[in-house]
Amino acid sequence: MKPNSLNFAQTLLPENRTVTADAFEEVFVQWLVVRYNVQPTITSNGNTRHWLLELAGKQSEFYVNSRSCDDENIDSTMDEEWLLRILEPESGFLSNEVATLFASESWELHEIEKEMMQVQFKASALLSDSVLFARSLPEQPKIMFDYVCINGGGWNLFEEKNQPDMAHRIWTNDAGDEAGLFYYDKVPDLSAPPTVENIDILRQMYRDMVAGVNAGIVHIESIQLAGIPALETIIKAPQQPTGMTYVASITLPFARMSYVVKYICPEHGTTGIRDSLVLGQRLHDDSVSSENVFDGWQRDPYESAFDKEALYNQSDQEKYDRLFPDHPLCLARYYLRLLKATIKLHPELQREPLFTHPPASA
Repeated sequence: MKPNSLNFAQTLLPENRTVTADAFEEVFVQWLVVRYNVQPTITSNGNTRHWLLELAGKQSEFYVNSRSCDDENIDSTMDEEWLLRILEPESGFLSNEVATLFASESWELHEIEKEMMQVQFKASALLSDSVLFARSLPEQPKIMFDYVCINGGGWNLFEEKNQPDMAHRIWTNDAGDEAGLFYYDKVPDLSAPPTVENIDILRQMYRDMVAGVNAGIVHIESIQLAGIPALETIIKAPQQPTGMTYVASITLPFARMSYVVKYICPEHGTTGIRDSLVLGQRLHDDSVSSENVFDGWQRDPYESAFDKEALYNQSDQEKYDRLFPDHPLCLARYYLRLLKATIKLHPELQREPLFTHPPASA
């Protein structure tokens, strides 16, 4: 089938930018992130944002614009209309995928240079049963959990749920570990913003929280991801019949919602090897006798006043990870390092109001 002809010399005036166009642009970017696990980047900003992304080994560009419907070239009863334009190689990978979301033969193509083409899609042709239609209405929530993109290498999608107030995507890997990306559409339940000044408050919050489930803290620190304050945690909990499970997470709290990336790493096979070998090493230390080998073995990683209730022990120190590369605690720390190095945050998150709940002691 031959697409309609189009004169691309037409000028789209800045004042014709609409809320509808902005809403569709947001949802279209989210759709790309979810479907292809890529994060488009903005190459220019202003009334029209141009986006770049790589798909199937080819560089593509797209942008969304709008104009009044009194133009004779637009057959629509809408008061305003956006236009999606895609520029890519003639193979048309992205255009062919997008075409399935619009009415048949409604798209328009133009060759702009050798081996490159530009394809236009109109709002009036967007199918009402497409995955983009309902979500492209301006009144839909602006920030979705798809605005955080994590490295999917080595992970297989296990479960996905997307509800108005909560969404999550869970993966598993060959090591038997689990990774999850969670979006919560509510004010975060942290006792304070994740800053260095508030870290003692947050550590106490986690001590109180895990004590009720017979778990313990290993690591609670404030960090920054792309300039956004975040909280990095590792919790350990006994598993049945033996061994420990380590839960590593990073929480990105905002004023009205939050994102959490979580890794669950259980012990498999013979458990307790790391503890036993490190304990044996202490026995060979001339300064430690068999009578006091357990003195200071189990302690709180940050405050000695909480040593009695702590599950953290000397073998949990990061310096021992190199001796036990397959231990779940070593893997949990590795996943967090990889996440911090590869996570991609949507530019919209930089404009989202930060979580500023007052500290519990205020």
